[in-house]
Amino acid sequence: MAASARSHSQTVRLTGKAMTLPALFKAVRSQTGYVFAFGEHVLDGAKEVRLPAGTLSLTDLLDKALHPQGLAYSIESKTIVVTKAPARKTPAQGDAPM
Repeated sequence: MAASARSHSQTVRLTGKAMTLPALFKAVRSQTGYVFAFGEHVLDGAKEVRLPAGTLSLTDLLDKALHPQGLAYSIESKTIVVTKAPARKTPAQGDAPM
């Protein structure tokens, strides 16, 4: 998560129903005015998300919805940019220190 995203205090009210990411993005846009930007294939393979009913901060909602799906985000002005999260590096076999 980008450090600048931590300063955003918008909240989003959820119903607790499972929804696709595009449906979640639409709900966020209608409640906060934030818009989403992402590449053509970023959401390929994304699963429905089920978040608890109630009110979540925008950053908590994004963390819970995107990070488990290997997605990252940054917030720039009123735009939430969604990208594939960088792959975690693991030591290659034989590269371990002795």
